[in-house]
Amino acid sequence: MADEKNILLAQKHSGLIPEEISNQIIQKTLTDSAVMKLCRKVTMEQPKVKVPVLADVTGKAAFVSELQSIPILQPKVVDVILEAKRLSFIIPCSGDFNDLTVLDLMKSYQDVITQTLINLVDQSILVGAKEIGSSEDKVFPTVLDAAILQKVEVPEANASGVALLDGVSDAMQKVTDNNFKVDGILGNLGVENTLRKMKDTTNNFLFPDTSKLFGKTMNYTNIFTQDNAVAIVGDWSRCLYGIYKNIRYDFFDSGTVKVSETEEINLIQNYAAALRITVYVASNIVYKDAFSAVTVKKATQVGS
Repeated sequence: MADEKNILLAQKHSGLIPEEISNQIIQKTLTDSAVMKLCRKVTMEQPKVKVPVLADVTGKAAFVSELQSIPILQPKVVDVILEAKRLSFIIPCSGDFNDLTVLDLMKSYQDVITQTLINLVDQSILVGAKEIGSSEDKVFPTVLDAAILQKVEVPEANASGVALLDGVSDAMQKVTDNNFKVDGILGNLGVENTLRKMKDTTNNFLFPDTSKLFGKTMNYTNIFTQDNAVAIVGDWSRCLYGIYKNIRYDFFDSGTVKVSETEEINLIQNYAAALRITVYVASNIVYKDAFSAVTVKKATQVGS
């Protein structure tokens, strides 16, 4: 069987991204994505899978003597559905790439593909993304929507001081009150700047290491801003995600690509080409009350 990764693009315009490149893309996505490094990954052998999740256990253990009945625990399990959705994007490129091998082209665009994939996944799982042509507002239930249901408001004037820390602590309490364990905090980029600047009474920095807060792993993202939330705390294992199949590419050197509402590229006329990348991603929230958000309460304007 021919080594497809070394076939020229002129001979093979579509297929799976070579495994070595695909694995590198997925691995870097898992480590750099604000969501994927926190949430629970589910292996998907089918486009739609049912994931049994332990909800609760009733009954108690007991010390027993001989001939005594041993108590029976009754685990309660809920089924969570993960359904893969097609995530695609197009990268314009040169028609000269027809002379490259499939492997060489994917190496050239590996970083672009990876960063775009990270941004799209974080966007869709954290705050929501709409599927083109669908009547649904969002592709997946989002972490932010779940967290906002248990929000802690911080006054706008105090959102960059000790009140912010109090807000995060109170949000953590909301999660633990629901019998979930907080295993991570996700803040917007403004929170990291706030923590870097905070000092004690002797002018020493309180947080020389901003990768932890209250003993919990602290991560940051630009996906949500202060208009949405300052931070999200939660038991992130209660957000599931999966990637179905390998990453696919399609290379086009003819036709027209619409790059904006007012601009199109005729690939033949401009001696150009377009690379379409497709990956199937799924996500779902097991328990909404496993998350809480710290939000900013806007100051009321006089006369409003």
